[in-house]
Amino acid sequence: MPLNPVFTPTSAATSVTYVVADTEVATISRSGILTGLKVGSTTVTATSETNLTATFSVTVNEKDEVELNTLELFNQYGQFEDESLPGWTLTGTTAEKHVAEIDADREKEDMSLKLWAGDYSADDETASLVDFTMTSIFTEVLPAGDYTLSLELVGSIEEITLTLEGVSYSRQNNDIAISGGAYRKSWIEFTLATDKAISLSITFLSPGTLTNWGYLDNVTLHEDHVKPVLPDEPSDGNYLKDGSFEIAGSQTAFLSEATNAYLDWQIAGSLRTGEQITFDGWAGHEDYSLKYNYWPSAAGDAGDVKVFQTFTLDEGATFNLNYYVASGGITNSKIYILVDGVEVSSTLIPNSGSYSQKQINDIVLPAGLVEFGIHIQEGGQTWMHLDYMLLTIK
Repeated sequence: MPLNPVFTPTSAATSVTYVVADTEVATISRSGILTGLKVGSTTVTATSETNLTATFSVTVNEKDEVELNTLELFNQYGQFEDESLPGWTLTGTTAEKHVAEIDADREKEDMSLKLWAGDYSADDETASLVDFTMTSIFTEVLPAGDYTLSLELVGSIEEITLTLEGVSYSRQNNDIAISGGAYRKSWIEFTLATDKAISLSITFLSPGTLTNWGYLDNVTLHEDHVKPVLPDEPSDGNYLKDGSFEIAGSQTAFLSEATNAYLDWQIAGSLRTGEQITFDGWAGHEDYSLKYNYWPSAAGDAGDVKVFQTFTLDEGATFNLNYYVASGGITNSKIYILVDGVEVSSTLIPNSGSYSQKQINDIVLPAGLVEFGIHIQEGGQTWMHLDYMLLTIK
């Protein structure tokens, strides 16, 4: 059974880790699936990244031979634990190459649907081609009502289109999330006006000229509309949108000019060969941070790239800034704030071998268009993670 931690307020939500007192009785996967192993009782302690804890008991009884209801049967097929892929049919150029197999980066007994067709080869443009559609052949009738479909993806696939009850949802329109750092969950709400079997297909397309790979898991139906809603105004009062980089990390693996059209965090300046600004996890399985890395064979001239976002401040105020940093070799990178194009705050980013919290107090900002950003001007042999950037009124 899946474990679904509840946080109040919702903006306090983080990833959760679990410790089972007796792992012979039950185990919990990194994706939060509780599995009973033998008859008995044990306790489980859940811990958030902010060190909130909760403890609950688990009792495992003899397995009953029970008949699954319609949703449970669909969700069983969506876990891809059966190599024969019951409930699905795959068609397309690379269909026969996509099979259910164990994802080595997850629990050793957790199978997923493999999304890559072969390793990339510069000499063969079809070697890593991904071109197939998976269609549900689940014919059980669902009663009329509200439903939510969720699915989990990890990897690098260029185009993903899901068609549900005649309506298309795509990665291009930010309806579906995938990244190379961790499995990302997407939620799609829909309504059945009459009792019927749902129509569902998912198409994956990525040219063989790219290094394609990925897994799909836990295609799951839920009763009612249960898609998580991010609050318009976080209770922590953060003036920065996506200050923990979770939304950006769910949409793309790296920053480029192409991402400026739909992300709160923007990039300006030219990245040199080997210089990367990506999103990577550190504190938890699905927790993203902003990662900078530039490691040429020898240090050279300083680069010049900015990661920033803007917002309008109607009235002047005094702010405090909190953030986390882990870095090495940093000599000339700073957090800066401009108001109407004039720099009003600038602080060098320190080096810290492990993550540490930093705070900048009493930042006085006048009313106007605010640009908050990170300006990186490094020569090489440098790396940096930034996370949990919180800009609040004092």
